[in-house]
Amino acid sequence: MADDGRWKTIRAQAVAYAQRLSQKRMVLRCSNNSVIEINWDADNFLHLLGVDCLLPRSVYRDKNNRRKSVSRLFVELSQSTLSDETLLSGMRCLHDEATIDKKIVVMNFMLQAESARLTSVLKCAENDSVYSFFIGDGNHCVGITLHKVQNPIDPDGKVYFPRSFQYHARGIESMKDFADKLDVSSITLVPVPSPVDTKPVRHRKRKK
Repeated sequence: MADDGRWKTIRAQAVAYAQRLSQKRMVLRCSNNSVIEINWDADNFLHLLGVDCLLPRSVYRDKNNRRKSVSRLFVELSQSTLSDETLLSGMRCLHDEATIDKKIVVMNFMLQAESARLTSVLKCAENDSVYSFFIGDGNHCVGITLHKVQNPIDPDGKVYFPRSFQYHARGIESMKDFADKLDVSSITLVPVPSPVDTKPVRHRKRKK
């Protein structure tokens, strides 16, 4: 992807993501008093925008061309330590450019989510094996699914993570096969709680 303007936008979004969302938990309180908790990790950023890094391979790829560290790339992107040349030569789109531009629009929306523009939650039907909920408004949609790390603020709740950004003419209303629709009454961002160590404590036997 050789569009310098688009990459400048993505770099600016990485800076904003690092300041507002990265390592934060978004707590949505809904109209039926339910609570939905969403972790926003550094590792999510590139995937949500549908972009990837190819170069320099020695830093970001192993000998089998597998990514070493998505979070390391995000840190360098958000701190503007990657040169424009590296961005233009070493990054690529995983989708067509029109789709990337739509994902950029949804990212801008989520970076302002606390302003209460995020209004709706759709609970997915039980036969949806990919997503648990869709969150968004009349144009913007984010698919979320269960997070592998479980440490909810609400003791009866679960933790989710953002899996997909989508932009539609009818937004969240265009999603099919959902079981229930909820209104969002409040949105707060809090630091991700530290994991609770649940491993049993082992006591060494003293030698006689």
